[in-house]
Formats: sequence, C-alpha cells, structure tokens
Amino acid sequence: MGIFENPCAIADNSGKMSSYEPHLMTMYSLTPKVIGMIKKQAPDVKLVGFKLLDGVSKEELLRVATKLREKNQADYIVANDLSKIGGGKHWAMVVGENGVVCECQNKKDIAIAIENLMF
Repeated sequence: MGIFENPCAIADNSGKMSSYEPHLMTMYSLTPKVIGMIKKQAPDVKLVGFKLLDGVSKEELLRVATKLREKNQADYIVANDLSKIGGGKHWAMVVGENGVVCECQNKKDIAIAIENLMF
C-alpha cells in the first residue's frame, strides 16, 4: 500500500524503495537564512542582501525589501522583479535606511551602485 492510499505510512532507510513506485514524496526541513546571522557575528560588516519577486508593483517590492532590510539589519537590499529581467535589461532598486537609494537598468548599473555604496 502506497503513501497516498495510507498517508500515515512512513518510509525509512531500512530497505530498498521500489523503482516502480508511482508516487514519491519527500519532506524538507527549513534551514536558517544565513543573512540573518551575519550582523550577529560581525556587527560592523557592510551587508547587502538581495530580494527577487515576480510581477509585483514597485510599492510592494519596496515594502518587502524594506522589511527584509530591517529584519536582517542589512545596510542595503538590491530588490528586483523577475518580470523586468530579460533582453539585456535587469531593472533593480537599491533600498537603504531612508528608502530607495537608486534604480538600476542592468547588471552593470547594479554592480556600480553597490561598489559606490560600499567603498
């Protein structure tokens, strides 16, 4: 009897799993986000995080990036929207303590913005 017919069934590593099993399921545990640990270990480090969403308004992206920056004590978050990436374009905004620091149109602009903010 398979897991779908008997959801209480537990698979273990004590035997071989049939290669003919039509339905396989796996469970994953959440792992901690490393970004949340950095400032605790090195409070003076300059921390830049990244947030990618898809198809959201600029206001929503800013709201999520601001929340992420505050939660992880990051100095900046580079926030971008998957729907605005492609064809040589890679729009992003860099969010700092006082809101949007700059907007970038491609990867080179993003790299230059980070470099200018860090150094």
